[in-house]
Amino acid sequence: MRPSERDPHLAEMWLPYEEGVELSRAGRSERALSKLEEALAAGERLLGPDSAHLYDILEGLHVNYLFARRYEEAAACGLRALDRAPAVHGTSHPRTGDVMDSTAQALRQVGRHREALTLDQHNLVIQTQAFGRRHPATIRAAVNITASHLALGERGEARDYLGIAERGAAVTDGVPPHTLARMRAHRRAIEDGVPGPDGRSTFPEFAPEQEPRYRADAEDGDLAAMVRLGGVLERQGRASEAERWYRRAASEGVAPALAALGALLYDTGRKEEAERCLGDAAAAGDVHGAFNLGILLLNEDRPGEAERWLLRAHEAGVGPRPAHMLALALERLGRDEEAGHWYRSAADAGLPEASGKVGRRLADAGDLAGAEPYMRRAAEGGRDTDVLDLALFLGRTGRPGDRHEAERLLRRVAERDPIRPAGVLGALLLEQGRPRDAEPWLVRAGENGDVDAMMNLYGLTTALGRPDEALRWLRRAADAGDPQAADLLRRLPAGPRRSRLWRRRSES
Repeated sequence: MRPSERDPHLAEMWLPYEEGVELSRAGRSERALSKLEEALAAGERLLGPDSAHLYDILEGLHVNYLFARRYEEAAACGLRALDRAPAVHGTSHPRTGDVMDSTAQALRQVGRHREALTLDQHNLVIQTQAFGRRHPATIRAAVNITASHLALGERGEARDYLGIAERGAAVTDGVPPHTLARMRAHRRAIEDGVPGPDGRSTFPEFAPEQEPRYRADAEDGDLAAMVRLGGVLERQGRASEAERWYRRAASEGVAPALAALGALLYDTGRKEEAERCLGDAAAAGDVHGAFNLGILLLNEDRPGEAERWLLRAHEAGVGPRPAHMLALALERLGRDEEAGHWYRSAADAGLPEASGKVGRRLADAGDLAGAEPYMRRAAEGGRDTDVLDLALFLGRTGRPGDRHEAERLLRRVAERDPIRPAGVLGALLLEQGRPRDAEPWLVRAGENGDVDAMMNLYGLTTALGRPDEALRWLRRAADAGDPQAADLLRRLPAGPRRSRLWRRRSES
């Protein structure tokens, strides 16, 4: 209780509150709860049940209910405290985020997973803004979102957020051991379908060893077991058998079955029927049906229709991907300003590909300083395309040392990708006056169809006095449809020897 509130008229409230705090510090949670409940009753009588001055009491009750494993009461007090937190700490204060964190824990314990997920997502934004992406509090927030997605059976989204946490923990000191242990448990749950850290069985539909039980239950008419069995069969490559079980459950109007059937039909090329199934699932309120319907419509170049369903999936709080896909739809509709808002929303929620998109848009607008954090955040996601984009970006900054970092990044991805990264790395080395280092990378890319690499090899082998090789590379580039190569062939032997520096790639 704040000193300004400790006047004699409120002694009936603050005296039991302070006694409750002391008991809580001594580890006597049950006794502390009795005193805090007494303080709350007095405060509601003196100040009214909606007073912001009750925040400290509600927070104390919330924490002690958690310690006592009285999760329903912990959730109720946490939510009441959060109603008052903006007036006490501010909407985006880390303390507000901490209460969101612990309230979400309580909500998960009582099965209110969607509410928990919403709080976890808000907390991740708050902690990221306050401390950055590599702080233990931010990593913990990503782990908690993973737990909520696991509890909801949303394996893909759980994997996305766990990846964010794992990448942050790999470069951050001070991550508590229990957080690292939760991350390992979540990884097992995602990959193997084993029980999660809260003792709940997660993703039973992805656990092949459960097939006999699901089959027996499904044959007895259990609709949920039909969907789970279909999930097992589909992931074992037994799509036709999975489809039969999905259809049986879908015929009874089970929305998750309609959504699963629609996704399977789309994957097997039956687009019209897939759209009908996903539409029925979405109309019945299935969030994943709405999301997948939005993706289907976007893939079919119907962004105007996709917008509605992607927005609905985003509002349901299923992670950052709907916001990213919504941005793609709006971009195709020519609504660039709105698209930028949604890209930033997905990026701030931790989606690497959205960060890359924001970074590229800022770089194209000439805001290199604003673009760099997003480009780096995207590259931390580990996708080769984002690492390559960061390397190309660094080539535009003109800062000392950036070319060396670009070379290091390019080498990392060029080892795996024999085409574009290898060609860009070769062009970079060529521009640095290192032709012997450049040639193997250019050959690797050129042999795999990179026309720019072919043209760079034409210039390099011409300069090294190897005309037969130069002509071979020029002809290959012309055969691949390159107009400059075709023009040079027409004008040989007097044609100019042009090279394509790696800078050209960054401008494309």
